Amino acid sequence: MKRMLAILLCLVMLASLLVLPVSALSYYVSCYEENIYAGGIVDLYAYPNEGNTEEFTYQWQYDAGFGGNSSWYDVPDNDHYSGGKTNHLQIHTSTGVYDGWEAIPFQCVVTAPDGTVRKSSNIYIDIYPTESLVPNMKKWGYGLFAPQVTNVIDLYTKDEVNYTASAYAGAKLKMWCGSKSIDDKPVLRKSEVNLKTEIHITENGHTTITSNNTSYIPYTVGQLKVEFKQKLTIGGHDLGYFDTKTVNVTVGQPATRMTALAKSDCSLLRYTYNESQKLASIAKGTTLNIIGEDGSYYQVYYNGYVGYVGKSQVGTTAQADGMLIKEVDVTIPRPVAGQNPTSSCTVETAACTLYHTDPVTWTDEAGKIVKATDKFQEGKRYTVSIWLSAKSGYQFTTDASGKPKLTGAINGDLPPYINKAYEQDPKQVIELTYTFGSTPAAPETPEPPETTETPKPTEPTATTPVTPSHTHTPSSWRSTGAYHYKACTSCGDFLTSEDHKGGAATCTEEGTCSVCGYAYLEVTENHTPDTSKWTACGDLYHAHLCKTCGAHCDAQDHVPGPEATETTAQTCKDCGFILQPAKNHTHQLTHMPYVAPTCLATGTVEHYACSGCSTLFADAEGKQQIETSIIIPYLTHETADDWGMDETFHWRSCKLCKTLLDETKMQHDMTEGKCTTCNYVIGDRITDPGTTPAETTPEADHNTEQNNNSWIKILLVAFVCFAAAITTTVIILKKKKVNNE
Repeated sequence: MKRMLAILLCLVMLASLLVLPVSALSYYVSCYEENIYAGGIVDLYAYPNEGNTEEFTYQWQYDAGFGGNSSWYDVPDNDHYSGGKTNHLQIHTSTGVYDGWEAIPFQCVVTAPDGTVRKSSNIYIDIYPTESLVPNMKKWGYGLFAPQVTNVIDLYTKDEVNYTASAYAGAKLKMWCGSKSIDDKPVLRKSEVNLKTEIHITENGHTTITSNNTSYIPYTVGQLKVEFKQKLTIGGHDLGYFDTKTVNVTVGQPATRMTALAKSDCSLLRYTYNESQKLASIAKGTTLNIIGEDGSYYQVYYNGYVGYVGKSQVGTTAQADGMLIKEVDVTIPRPVAGQNPTSSCTVETAACTLYHTDPVTWTDEAGKIVKATDKFQEGKRYTVSIWLSAKSGYQFTTDASGKPKLTGAINGDLPPYINKAYEQDPKQVIELTYTFGSTPAAPETPEPPETTETPKPTEPTATTPVTPSHTHTPSSWRSTGAYHYKACTSCGDFLTSEDHKGGAATCTEEGTCSVCGYAYLEVTENHTPDTSKWTACGDLYHAHLCKTCGAHCDAQDHVPGPEATETTAQTCKDCGFILQPAKNHTHQLTHMPYVAPTCLATGTVEHYACSGCSTLFADAEGKQQIETSIIIPYLTHETADDWGMDETFHWRSCKLCKTLLDETKMQHDMTEGKCTTCNYVIGDRITDPGTTPAETTPEADHNTEQNNNSWIKILLVAFVCFAAAITTTVIILKKKKVNNE
């Protein structure tokens, strides 16, 4: 029996060896495209079932006898045919009508490595006339939709083609228009049909042509015409524009931030470099309306144009910023025991004045308003609030977030806190607050002399309060917009100050003072691009990404590589982005889960991404292609209930991202050593609700639980191993006993 099985096995092995050469010679010839539009390229492929394709030889033929199978001719390599001696034949058609092609058969003669020759069955090609392409594409819903122009006012449509909007000269506009993918129709894809969106921007009689998803800054007051045009090509043949959407933008005059005089004769430039187009000539002494700035240039509105003038040509910085208020100085009597609070305040800065309604307010240590009829009490601390208004033509300086950014002084040397005045425009109204030290006693009134002699005049003392003598206890560093200082923790007297220093701002982070930690340097626009590699930014362009914030720098259009083949995709030569998938491409979808947005990062919708062509789908079957953005915008901050604090300030943070909310940061309102707002007491441990102590975090508890569970598992394993060892020992001993017996 064993011998018979062995013989049978040998026979099976021999049979397999005999069959192998036959299967290796089998092959088939496939026609990838049978129906295309004239102007496209027909692709025919021959594939052996097994073996290396390159080991076979090929010759494509056509039958000039129209199916008679008697007049086969080799396909030549010329302007119309390529690859006649390869497994991939391409037929380059011209636009127009191809009558009679459906009756012309093609075949491929394939020779195997052993010399065996086989021919494919006849292949017939149907070429549709080019004139039917556009009507069919219209019927299938191709064209432009939802034109977008951001930073405009009231974008709306009169019909499905023409749109209107309003904008301001000098404001950057972002432009984009949607379209349907050609991949939705295999016959269009196989015909090498391509739709590319161009943007034609016409301003001041000049038209600029750029790609979809671009930015543009209008430089004239008047009309701006934005045309989204969809160029149609087939097999490299230009068929003109398939669809057009137009947005007519009315461009208005921008708001003036300040005015300045030209220091010398100069030119208004279109862009921020000296060799740029000159929009207008500016004579020395001309008044310029400054609407912004960009590096070493001011953005200027002049004579109906918005352009750029070098800062060095507009005079000194002080002259150029003459309409901006960068510092304020006020004088107000210090609280004295027994005296009534005064609303008499002298504004030393000529460019501003007291706010027209109740500009001066006094509050006590409990935050209670001190009425005009009340009297200051000895030893108490009082806070004054002063509202200032900018005079006509002037404005207070602000930072990028719109908060006041200027320095101030009360009574010459006392640094106040400068904040936004409730709901007022911080460029027009600000609030100064300062908490005076312990209120001194009222000066003693001298007894009248007993003599009848006329007393000699004495120096007035009512305005010269007597401060109890004590040793000053300096506070930690406290901060204002321009400098930091120390004050006495007992009486509040100003002790020492110095300008902020150190720190460096980035494109995402403000620069902080190395001494006090105050953010005094604004976020810059100076990105640090990673020039070591290009990163694809969609199908439109690639860019160097900023190492800090990921911004797109040095954006350039994709550089197409070789055309896509049956097995190879067309990619960008610079960044590798897949411009056209392989022609027999099958989507390989990966599930991308929903990512919730936060205050610091955008989210994404649930979707499916193809690893081979970067196409996105809403379903796992790849039937619902996503045409819109998958990005979910940032969330707004949600204010936490608890206060964070340090020795000088208290604030609230965001519940979601724990970011400190600057608008909530205020100085402690101390009463008998305790803040009436946040309940901070001098000497308490400093905490921030944005950071939970490690010993109380859920994560820590979870880790502790995991550690406890791990110990339990270890003990159980050890117990099982011990039991197994005991059992094994008992069995061995019993066997030995039986054997001995």
